[in-house]
Amino acid sequence: MDGLRRGFDHLEKHLESLAGYGLPVVVAVNQFPNDTAEEIAALRSFAPRTRRRRGRPRGFGKGGEGSLELADTVLSVVNATDAAAAAPKFLYELHAPVEEKIRTVAQRIYGADDVVFTPAAPQADRSHRHPGRRQPAHLHGEDAPLAHRRRLSAGPSTGFNITVREVRLSAGAGYIVPLTVRS
Repeated sequence: MDGLRRGFDHLEKHLESLAGYGLPVVVAVNQFPNDTAEEIAALRSFAPRTRRRRGRPRGFGKGGEGSLELADTVLSVVNATDAAAAAPKFLYELHAPVEEKIRTVAQRIYGADDVVFTPAAPQADRSHRHPGRRQPAHLHGEDAPLAHRRRLSAGPSTGFNITVREVRLSAGAGYIVPLTVRS
């Protein structure tokens, strides 16, 4: 139960992050046959706090039939966008400098205090001619910034910096990839 409750803090952080993109979110946590009544009750009490639609997937134990409730929930959310279209957005302006994009994602999504750029990282962007200047940023690191190095702690990490050691352009995919190390 303690692990489940600690997981709620991480899920809340992810939901907070997703809210910044302006898209509807459905919470789906697969129910397994060996889940206890106490665990299911804890999850049900958590779900209303998220103010998100939720489905009750039981696909692990019941296959496709166990996924019908979740499918209906997702369908209702998607159908609702016919009347009121979602307004997807980035967390930053696409024309912003690469360093600003990286810093925004690191702070708003991962909870970093700041970003430290190694001398080799985004030098090209300082001239504002970097080919990734108009591309979205996707952070990729050597460890997961949301979780401490030890197993799930008391919640999402705080009080850390992310060091960007290199910035790569994935031109075909259409985004920049800062390779990071949590510092």
